[in-house]
Amino acid sequence: MSTYVIGDIHGCYESLKHLLMVAGVTEDDQILCVGDLINRGPYSLEVLEWAMKHQHQVQVILGNHELHFLACLFGATLAKGDTLDRILEQPSTTRNEIFNWLRVQPILFETQIQQKRLAMLHAGLNPQWTWSEVRERARRIERELKTDQGLEALALAHPSRKKSKLKSKGPSLKTNTEKPGWIEDLKWFTRVRTIDHKCRPVGWFKGNPMELPSHLTPWFDHYSTVHNQSYPDMLYYGHWAAFGLQSGSCYYGLDTGCIWGNMLSAVRVEDGAVFQVSHSEIALTPKHLRQG
Repeated sequence: MSTYVIGDIHGCYESLKHLLMVAGVTEDDQILCVGDLINRGPYSLEVLEWAMKHQHQVQVILGNHELHFLACLFGATLAKGDTLDRILEQPSTTRNEIFNWLRVQPILFETQIQQKRLAMLHAGLNPQWTWSEVRERARRIERELKTDQGLEALALAHPSRKKSKLKSKGPSLKTNTEKPGWIEDLKWFTRVRTIDHKCRPVGWFKGNPMELPSHLTPWFDHYSTVHNQSYPDMLYYGHWAAFGLQSGSCYYGLDTGCIWGNMLSAVRVEDGAVFQVSHSEIALTPKHLRQG
């Protein structure tokens, strides 16, 4: 049995099938997905159906696009560039099945393979946290997302709140204006790409690292500096498509921008072999509407 970690899929179901074939993935293998399975591409529904059907061998984590979808179910507003309509238009039974499955997926996944500790999250983490803190903060987020109150708080903190009035799901949406601490932690787990000189998460820069402003540095540069025995041997993540494949002694970034005309990538954990396929889909989101 082998373990494969796959980068951001973004509704590229045809590319996903091609990648699994090229990598020679079998039913006995384990597949780990670094989040952002949905949105931007044309086949988000099919990707979710695949993950749910094969959940005996597929482990996913929540990325910012899954959280965006959950927030929209609780009153936030879809963006112009979203391609989530086919999921939302499904019969209520199917839609509820997807919702109930998605909300219980982890923010952080940990496992051990060949005596090596591995972890997976979507974007990054605060290099000042101990690994115990990383785990504790992730578990708190996961507990909150399993409750309607937590999802209401997620919707309330959504950027669309500034542009349009939320559809109230309860009194908490009307009265609670303070962001809980776990909402702030989500910026690290699902949004961060760089950090500033005060070690604050910065997610707005998503371009080529050669164009990185001088006051910002990639979060994983600091992570590799503080990495010690309490941390996992290897951390897998996605989210930064413009950077491409990233690898260091203790981290591996796998978002290679498939939906933007590049590659869908996977790495086999046991031997580090990398598998890539060219995109098979066309992004449904116009360039000027694309968000991270």
